[in-house]
Amino acid sequence: MANIPEDILHLCILPRLPVKSVIRFKCVSKSWQTLISSPNFIRLHHCHTQSSDTNRLIISANPDSTYFHIYNLDSLLDPPSIFPYPITEILNFRVHAIIVTSCGFFLLIQIRRYRKSNKLILLNPSTRSYHLIPSQNLPHDCLSVKFGLYLDEDNDDYKIVRISSTDHPQDRYTWETMIYSFKTNSWRLIETKVKSAMFYTGNLTAFVVNNLLHIFVSATNRSIKTVRIGCFDIRAEQWTNDIALPNYNLDEYSLHVLDGSICVIGDEYEIPGIYSVWVMKDDWVKLMSTRLHYFRYNQYYPITYRPGSRHELLCKRNGHSGFYWYDLQDKVGRYAASYNDAYARGRYCIEHVCKGSLITFANKLQIPFRNNIYNNEYT
Repeated sequence: MANIPEDILHLCILPRLPVKSVIRFKCVSKSWQTLISSPNFIRLHHCHTQSSDTNRLIISANPDSTYFHIYNLDSLLDPPSIFPYPITEILNFRVHAIIVTSCGFFLLIQIRRYRKSNKLILLNPSTRSYHLIPSQNLPHDCLSVKFGLYLDEDNDDYKIVRISSTDHPQDRYTWETMIYSFKTNSWRLIETKVKSAMFYTGNLTAFVVNNLLHIFVSATNRSIKTVRIGCFDIRAEQWTNDIALPNYNLDEYSLHVLDGSICVIGDEYEIPGIYSVWVMKDDWVKLMSTRLHYFRYNQYYPITYRPGSRHELLCKRNGHSGFYWYDLQDKVGRYAASYNDAYARGRYCIEHVCKGSLITFANKLQIPFRNNIYNNEYT
């Protein structure tokens, strides 16, 4: 270490390391602690992480648990880190918390309290710090609500889009669109419009890609029900043209984001047992289609690409505690990692991808990371 020039160590080596390692290096000396805690170093580390294909984290969350699991995509064989939801002051049976969505370095979490208003939290899972979003009441008789999280690069600001819907007679629905700004720490009403379509209520997630927010919407015209992808242009702050689903019959389907592209996952209706993933580029492109009898929509789903490759997808199977790689060229799968963890075998675990960052919010969890905890207390 003594033979490495300080400027190379501080500017070229440390900023390229994973967040967990960098935080540990604060204990090396007071000078390292000062360096790593400085805004300039945090900004430099943030830029390196943003421009690289490494330092990606897989966040696994089971709605029935009060803990998250964090897996490092660069070292999946290592056991995950485990930490609690940032709600220690209200952790009891009346609390239900879920990850709504992820964007870049942060997670958006909703905390539901029994007979009380819901809360939203912006969380950095790497530093375990969080920011509590101001409450904003939903419209009266709200049928469904969706949230999208995105980075406004033009204004260097993280924002949240909230879409809510209320019912009216004769299949008419009032859509209310609001945007929250992290910089101003406030909500702003964009528009309230009556539409003839409703959006799906399955989860709270709206997916943001290329400054467009995407949700499934359905409408009935002459007794024919059609399902499309509704798009909200964030920059123009208005709803734009819908996107049709891939041009073939889907029996069951879901909307996801895969490496910065909107994708639709589902079973083909006309040929049972065919599992397909379609990705939106300039048009829909079929990324994969397989006849594997155990590879079905309601069991398997892709999470992200292998670092440095676009030929292998990291996938997860509901109800199982491991990950596996699926080769898009050879159409074969192989195990990536498996864990002796009853928590990860939960049927409703949902994985989110984000990158490690040293950015710290004002609030911070006081409970440290816990590794290798596999007992009844956390299952």
